[in-house]
Amino acid sequence: MPHFLLTATRVTALSALLTSAALPVAAQFYSAAGTTTSVGTYTSLTAAASTDIATPNTDDANSAPQSIGFSFRYDGQAFTQFVLNTNGFIRLGDMPPSAPDLFMTANSTMYPGGPFASTDPADVNLIAPFNADLQQGTSPTAYRVATTGTAPNRVCTIQWTNVADKLTPPIPYIGNAEFQVKLHETTNIIDFVYGPFVSSGTFVSFRTSIAGLKSTNGFVTVWKNSIDPFSNIAFESTNYAGASQGVHLNYRPTTLPEDGRTISFAPPAANDAGVLAVYSQGKIPQGVPHVVMARVVNAGTQALTALAVTLNVTGATNFTDAQTISSLAIGDTALVTFTAYTPTAATGANTVTVSVGPDATLANNTRTYTQELTADTYAYGTNTPANGPSLGGIAKIFVRYATPTAKVLNSARIYIGSGMPLVGQTVRAIYTDADGNTLTPSADLVIAATDLGTYHTFTFATPPAVPAGDFYVGIESVDPMQFYLGTQTESPVRTGAYFAVGSGNVIEFSAIRLALRPLIEATLGAAPNGLNNAALEQRISVYPNPAAGQASVRLQGTNAKHAVLTILDPLGRAVHTAAAADNATQVLDLRALANGLYTLRIALDEQIVTKRLVVQQ
Repeated sequence: MPHFLLTATRVTALSALLTSAALPVAAQFYSAAGTTTSVGTYTSLTAAASTDIATPNTDDANSAPQSIGFSFRYDGQAFTQFVLNTNGFIRLGDMPPSAPDLFMTANSTMYPGGPFASTDPADVNLIAPFNADLQQGTSPTAYRVATTGTAPNRVCTIQWTNVADKLTPPIPYIGNAEFQVKLHETTNIIDFVYGPFVSSGTFVSFRTSIAGLKSTNGFVTVWKNSIDPFSNIAFESTNYAGASQGVHLNYRPTTLPEDGRTISFAPPAANDAGVLAVYSQGKIPQGVPHVVMARVVNAGTQALTALAVTLNVTGATNFTDAQTISSLAIGDTALVTFTAYTPTAATGANTVTVSVGPDATLANNTRTYTQELTADTYAYGTNTPANGPSLGGIAKIFVRYATPTAKVLNSARIYIGSGMPLVGQTVRAIYTDADGNTLTPSADLVIAATDLGTYHTFTFATPPAVPAGDFYVGIESVDPMQFYLGTQTESPVRTGAYFAVGSGNVIEFSAIRLALRPLIEATLGAAPNGLNNAALEQRISVYPNPAAGQASVRLQGTNAKHAVLTILDPLGRAVHTAAAADNATQVLDLRALANGLYTLRIALDEQIVTKRLVVQQ
């Protein structure tokens, strides 16, 4: 599985890179919202029914210009010719790309070259079904083209036959592959159709390829994690330095496209709204109101008004709500917030569906989110495997949840990443504040091989009190920055939910368009009505201690209705008194006190707790 080092330096570099990489997309160009995938029937071009495309070799070569057979519009231009590159892409027009050897130059770096990374003006108007360092497979390689049908509905099919990958190490993952580009007259739809991919070799490291469209005005990229099947591919209207953060069309010998896998790129219609993402939780507690949000895009060529967006929850919970977007400009998105619903069952599953339309493009009108009902567990992750790169190289990562009533945090269930030398490293779950400061750590975990690539449950010896409202749970490393956290992809990523701490700064995932949801779960328990003194002491913090000038006293989950703080001098005399409140911090003024050892007496309703306080002015 790929890994992503989320260092503070890299965050700064990524922010600049993302700003420059997100090129404006012209209204007539294709978009992620208009891209769909399905499985159909693959029909190979035979030699008798097509024209061979000659190339100087079957390794790194460009063909001469080839005829499309009709006028094909792409990014506002009309093209009647294309140039084929043996490495799995074409350039529209009568000119070749800048070089014959354009492909990814490394397996796992974030932005390792290739035609999409190139800034050469010759590397535009590209259509890439499977761009990699390709060579002849185990059978003779051929490149073919055929234009079929009658005007105005002709189709130009371009095919790569019997090709194999050649990335280092020199063990092909693909022994033989066949795939096509189809250009449709009049509609200007582009299809990528994948035929038989015969695996070869054994897994050493994931491999990267490029798939998608590139023009002078924008990109549409196809991406997935190497462990995922092609049914899990996702699309973005950016280059690969965008929200996918370095995950390209990654693959292994066991995750190659199935016969008939088809990706269709449709140019925007006049009236086309799409649901980009549904923001829900994968686990929600019984009796806790839950709010679903969704990101909706205007993928068409005209402004939309009074756009209806509908939420349907089915399964253990049944709920429906509708909201209206008053206006949505071309290319803009809107975040829709639905009315909250409250699950009444502690077990079962829901399917959360958000839809728009119907309109000109039905394929992008609906998205779903799967949800498990629990007694008192919160999770953003769905009940599917981790499919994003593991995150690490940062001090801590944490997420935000909310509880309507005071609770205690019993445990955190966290997915430990795999594939890195993590065995022997020490990590722990943490209960934090909004700034990422660790309030309560769990017991330490020394990572064993059996912990890699799976969830681990961290328990808190003394469960920290969680007041009503937002609370934060995460993971940190006892060894410097040596953990990797499992993720699932989420694009575009939601706001106000996922955070990291590096070099003392809190970084929100959405601020750098890190399109991943951390797999961090939290299980709460009922707050006790009464606590013994030992338990109360765990819920009272005095800092700094020793103190000069002032000290802070934090009461967290004591459940006290009344609290009074009294400082007693060495003779037992009260020298300072102040009121306090549960789940709040009280600052004590110590400037009038002489240096020495004092007693801090905390009266909580009918109970008294004492702590030592050292004053050093």
